Amino acid sequence: MKRNNRTWVLGLIVVVLGLALALSAGVGAEGASPRRGLDTLPEGMESTMAPVETDTTLKAWWPTVNYVEDGSLELRSPGISRPLIQFDLSGVDFQPGMCVCNATLKLYVKSRSNASTLWVSAYPVTTTWQPTQVSWNLAAEEMPWQAPGCDGPEDRWHEDEATEVHRVRDWIEIDVTDMVTEWLNGSMDNNGMLLVGRAGTSVAYVLASSEYLEGAYAPQLEVVTMALPTPEPTEVPEPILVIDKVGPSGTLELGDYYTVTYDITVSNPSDRDLNGVVVTDVLPLGTEMLSCSLGGLLDAGSGLVEWAIGDLSAGMSATVQIELGVLTWVRGDGTLINLARATHADAEDAVAEGSWAMPIVVPTVAPSPTPCRLYLPLIYHP
Repeated sequence: MKRNNRTWVLGLIVVVLGLALALSAGVGAEGASPRRGLDTLPEGMESTMAPVETDTTLKAWWPTVNYVEDGSLELRSPGISRPLIQFDLSGVDFQPGMCVCNATLKLYVKSRSNASTLWVSAYPVTTTWQPTQVSWNLAAEEMPWQAPGCDGPEDRWHEDEATEVHRVRDWIEIDVTDMVTEWLNGSMDNNGMLLVGRAGTSVAYVLASSEYLEGAYAPQLEVVTMALPTPEPTEVPEPILVIDKVGPSGTLELGDYYTVTYDITVSNPSDRDLNGVVVTDVLPLGTEMLSCSLGGLLDAGSGLVEWAIGDLSAGMSATVQIELGVLTWVRGDGTLINLARATHADAEDAVAEGSWAMPIVVPTVAPSPTPCRLYLPLIYHP
């Protein structure tokens, strides 16, 4: 009977030792592995695992103690224990013209005090701190935080995006892309990040630090970068307007009052719709506007007539008509010239022009016969 009891006790000890060894090696119910990263990446992307430079925990219950050599990082709600982690980003290839596609903080959860869920936020630290001197009260020797626990507005950012944590003996992941982008592009100094946990009740999650099992389960920061492609210039055809002006043929004779009617046609031969098409026409000197179609407006001071055509679809055209009176005092031996222009809002500097010209001549007058008298001398004969 005693021998059986002894055998049972020895068997129990073996089982307990086996479980202890398994837990110490970091193998849990979910089979977590020491390292995890992206297995495959799309072409052009590169993944870099940034190593931990230093990590510690700020603990409100022990505000003067430094935990940089501790094997664990502790997250205790509500913000009572706060891990402080800094990564070395010197190995990340980040050049001008590159972007951070994704940056993920990975933490291994060793244990927790109870089954409550914890919400974790990661904040970039903006105050320089010394790893062997930092504590809840101090960022470095004789240099306190603006507020204890790295909680002042000058100590860290305070934007809050939380990640749910509820697993143990497994890795958790927190997106820190914006933070790492700021570090790599030089917008912010890399002073590490502070983790703050919050929950509806008191709960503590114990994480593996860089000292745990010689760093096998140390915090990880995976950074995926990519060179932005140089865009190929796309040739976009310049929207072109064509304007054509048609008036009467022939000549105008000086001295008579004439009316002249002409049509202005604006066309869009391009394959793009044009917006804000406007047609303008300046009245020639010696003419007056009698009428015009499609709501043309005359500026009497400048003699400019304007039509707001609006949108002109690809391949479409619009025609306006104007009637002018040519005044009798217009000089002869010249040419009556009228110029029309068209523009559009998509390229206001691209001006289309069309003109119409008609010579003005002095009428040819047939010579009148010159009257003459015949004088016959009188001759007397004796």
